[in-house]
Amino acid sequence: MNHDTRSKTSETCASKIQRLESNFTEKGLVLINRASLIHELQVAYAKYQLEFSRENKKEALRWDGHIRALHQVLDMEISQ
Repeated sequence: MNHDTRSKTSETCASKIQRLESNFTEKGLVLINRASLIHELQVAYAKYQLEFSRENKKEALRWDGHIRALHQVLDMEISQ
């Protein structure tokens, strides 16, 4: 693990992008249990419904994005 002592707020936009992209290109597959994704999806739907019922549009939209992202991850499942 790389323990960079440099402050992340002092890095340039380009170096930040390079650092973040290296997290995805230099590592292997991430193994995520399907049941964990389903659980997170159920939680996200419940949070979305709660915020929607409270008419808190900002938080409802945040949870909507979370739901969409989880569905995209589920769609990327590699069938054996």
